[in-house]
Amino acid sequence: MTIEQALDTALKADSGINTALGGRIYWLQAAQTATMPYLVYSVVSDVDEQATFDAKNTGRGLVQFDVVGSTKANKSIMYAIRTLLRGKSGAIGGLNTAIVAPRNVREAYNADTNKYVFSWEAEITYSYE
Repeated sequence: MTIEQALDTALKADSGINTALGGRIYWLQAAQTATMPYLVYSVVSDVDEQATFDAKNTGRGLVQFDVVGSTKANKSIMYAIRTLLRGKSGAIGGLNTAIVAPRNVREAYNADTNKYVFSWEAEITYSYE
């Protein structure tokens, strides 16, 4: 199972997050016509530890989460996702994780599109045996 598959499973299984987003959880890119709010997540980096530290079937991925919404209140969805994943060890959607550490929280507003973007990154250390 990949990081993307595990996160997709975990995010869609959380009824609070899934309801707040209306099921609009996308990997890599949302449709241009997607109704807000929605979540787009992508793997920024996924280093196979075997290549660098010779650890069997392990990795360390950096995943970016972007909650896109029409109001500042949509920031609460970002916090809910962080709460779900922060410090989690064990299974996340079928992937065995050692730690999920939040990194790089950002906020932006685009006046041209009237979209708020609430972003954060998570470093996920995992094994996929």
